[in-house]
Amino acid sequence: MAINRLHEFPYSGSIPRYSILKKQGYRVVIVERHLIFYKINELDEDELFSSIKNGSRKRNLTEYKKLYIIKSLSGNYTMKEIGNNIEISEVAVFSLANKN
Repeated sequence: MAINRLHEFPYSGSIPRYSILKKQGYRVVIVERHLIFYKINELDEDELFSSIKNGSRKRNLTEYKKLYIIKSLSGNYTMKEIGNNIEISEVAVFSLANKN
């Protein structure tokens, strides 16, 4: 299935014809009757971790920080420990963990 190959071949999706999606860097694959839109993370994993660890305030890292927080909470780390590790406040950890 096309979606299973995306991890190995992230550029295999087409560039959408809609200009707003194209400008925002989206790609698209067709799976059965569905269009799957996605963005490619241009940072490698070490760069991404380093940016999160150093408390980067880049907006494009918010979803990754949230994922990191959720995984850390499931590993029984406290919000204070998580915040100290990624250099944000305990309140910011709580806010990101509960952000929709």
